[in-house]
Amino acid sequence: MAGIITEDTITILTDSGESTIELCFGDITKLSKSEELDVLMVSAFRGDYSPTPLSLIGALDRNLKLSVEELAIDKEEDLRKLYNCWWSKQLSKKFSFKRILCFEYRKLVRGHPGELVGDVFRCLVSILAEKGGSVITPLLTTGDQGFPKKTMLKSMIEGAVHWIKAGLLLKKLKIVLYANLLSGQPLQSVKGQYQEVCQVFAELKEKYAQQQFLPKEVPIEYDVYLSFSEKDNQTAMVVKDSLLKINKQFKIFMERQDLDVDEVWQENMYKVMIACTKVICVLTPSYLSSTRCMEQYNIALCCNRLTKRDMLAPFYIETLAQMPTYMGLVQYLDCRHHDQQKIDSGCHQLAGSLSSSAVEVSSERTIQSLQVKFNYDVFISYSHKNADKARLILKALTSINSSLKIFFDTQELKTGTAWQETLYQAIDGSRCMIACFSPDYLQSPVCQEEYNLALAKHCDKKHQLHLVPVCLTKTDTVPHEFTSLPMADCQIMSTQNEFTPLCTQVIHMLEGKGDVTLTSLQTPKTDMVVNTDELCEKYQQLIFPKMYGSIRKCRLREAIQGFKSVGNNDKNKQQQCDVADANINKQQNSDVTDANTNKQQTCDVAVSFAESDKKYAKLFTAILKQNLPDLTINDVVSSDHTQLSVLESADKVVCLISPHYIESRAQIQEFHIALFRHRSTLGTKVLYPIQLSQLPQKPTYFHLIPYEVNITNPMWKEAAVESGIPETLEELRKDVGRFVIERVSREESLALYKAVEALVMIMKGERELKPVGSMGDGPKRNVILNNIMKIKNSIEELEGKEQKQKTQQYLYDVPTTIKQTSLTSKKTSGKK
Repeated sequence: MAGIITEDTITILTDSGESTIELCFGDITKLSKSEELDVLMVSAFRGDYSPTPLSLIGALDRNLKLSVEELAIDKEEDLRKLYNCWWSKQLSKKFSFKRILCFEYRKLVRGHPGELVGDVFRCLVSILAEKGGSVITPLLTTGDQGFPKKTMLKSMIEGAVHWIKAGLLLKKLKIVLYANLLSGQPLQSVKGQYQEVCQVFAELKEKYAQQQFLPKEVPIEYDVYLSFSEKDNQTAMVVKDSLLKINKQFKIFMERQDLDVDEVWQENMYKVMIACTKVICVLTPSYLSSTRCMEQYNIALCCNRLTKRDMLAPFYIETLAQMPTYMGLVQYLDCRHHDQQKIDSGCHQLAGSLSSSAVEVSSERTIQSLQVKFNYDVFISYSHKNADKARLILKALTSINSSLKIFFDTQELKTGTAWQETLYQAIDGSRCMIACFSPDYLQSPVCQEEYNLALAKHCDKKHQLHLVPVCLTKTDTVPHEFTSLPMADCQIMSTQNEFTPLCTQVIHMLEGKGDVTLTSLQTPKTDMVVNTDELCEKYQQLIFPKMYGSIRKCRLREAIQGFKSVGNNDKNKQQQCDVADANINKQQNSDVTDANTNKQQTCDVAVSFAESDKKYAKLFTAILKQNLPDLTINDVVSSDHTQLSVLESADKVVCLISPHYIESRAQIQEFHIALFRHRSTLGTKVLYPIQLSQLPQKPTYFHLIPYEVNITNPMWKEAAVESGIPETLEELRKDVGRFVIERVSREESLALYKAVEALVMIMKGERELKPVGSMGDGPKRNVILNNIMKIKNSIEELEGKEQKQKTQQYLYDVPTTIKQTSLTSKKTSGKK
């Protein structure tokens, strides 16, 4: 017999399909397994989870033996300081809901119902993520908290409708009115008690049912929405005046829009913002400490996604003590410290895009849809410290052929774009890259990654891109892997005309003309043509015995003992450093933002994976937890994915890479947050990538990731057959297999076991070598993308081939005129 029946339904039409809001009668604790939902909402007083007789928490305890109080001891994530909510960890499969979201009402801070419900939906935005999901809930805060049922129902439905409108993938919301059912129907006396509540639902159904949200065209009413803290009013006026100096006709919205605490969704902000071409956010410590400003920033991100435009334009005015990683990945205009010239320059950059009269709104989120935009003739890769010479190359190219499509970051990285991903995709869509070498270029991890990606495409059998290295300034020592291609000597060049012959040859090469004579523009030699996947696979085969040792010998226990020993020795030091750091931060910045003060507890390991790869994630986590139960591990699926704050704080982010992973916008975002932190962190490795299966050709950069373990390596199967797998691992494999549809194979289990072993060894080594609280001066920033020539040289060493230490020519003169064809070797590089 059904434990819940549906009384009425509101159906909402969106571009991503239908969403339903159902008014139900019944007992949530009697929900059948066939009706399984993703999330159960409950409400409680702050820190009080008493199983009272009339509360849902009490019913869960009595009927299902499910204690919210016990779940609260070991939360998945505590967001109470920000949103008065916390998440439970994944529940047992025997229940009809996967997680519990607990909203905690504070007795001493009596908020409005709309404000309370708004917090719940703000949490759901990240939880439901890209895949969407379903939620079941009673009427929140109407039991022991005493809020009116009609008021809360109205707030919950209006909140759901508006957040769905904004892109929340809430596919089903069940609001359950408690009732005992007789023959599948509630007693008439019970229905009578809820008559007014049902009437409110009927009125809202008439208002919202069958409405089509996300219209295809939105008329532009303002050029700019200016979002700023009241304390930064003077700076906002400077930005406004700078824009109006460029064009007096610009319409700028800068009225103060306060939060409407009676409303779940800030419709007033959304309506104005979606009708603007750009949203300028004045980033200062005061901005991050303002709830109103952060709500505007989040809505702007939402609009950015829905419109598939780069609406968001952050102006970085004052240095932030700690900028959240998700904000750092959005291209901002650096105007520190209140630099008038930089503000004027930023306004000029934006002015060209403030002319549209209508915009297309779409909810497309696939990576394929984003790749279409990237199609360039030339990508100019350079260090910003050599920007002047790089601009001379840009001017020389455009003066010869103004129709060339050229990627030059300050022109193409529009404010509001995800700059890191954009760089990789732009190289994937370019025909040629000019790499501008200098000592600063070789010190930049981003520049090296751009070069490594272009080199792989240049040396590919299909010759997908032509890489043209040029030397802009004197560079005494160039690593051997960067000298495999001839490099044009442009050290003495200082004018546009001097770069013209080089640029003419590049254009002739692009046009397919036969008079290309510059050495660096020739087709790669036969011995340089490689298949990246085959090369990496060969390297993995050769290092397999050294990396993973004897399969029979388990080094995990040894690593764990060492890890615990180091951890205990450093525990007190860490606490002392934490106190010292806190005191320093307090003195340096008394305006610490809510976002920083409410930072979530540090996570040791976060696991990022696609929904279809859950079995691998669960087994990896099970092995890690069995051996290191004290570690804080966050393993969440894509429809219930890791919060940005967790990814920002985790010591290690394990990314399980597969075709499903790189097709998911949520996982791509998680990966780039980890990659950004990995590159920016000195002396330690944040990103720990594991390859689960063969990957599609693009994005190319995923083929250059230095995977710690590649499960597709056939040697895992040989090892599993020859040596077997540890008994404890076999038990875990079977245990995890009970909770996922498909069990992990024996060879895959062995690979994940060794992945855990390697991870623990890395963490142990970092703790031993790095004093707690000090990064030291020695470590360099991490470069994440492999250089295929370096891999090729390593393979030759492993195979015992004699390394050629002969002097290698790599630097060549550039013709001073276009007609000159003879090239003279100018410089050589010795043993590196």
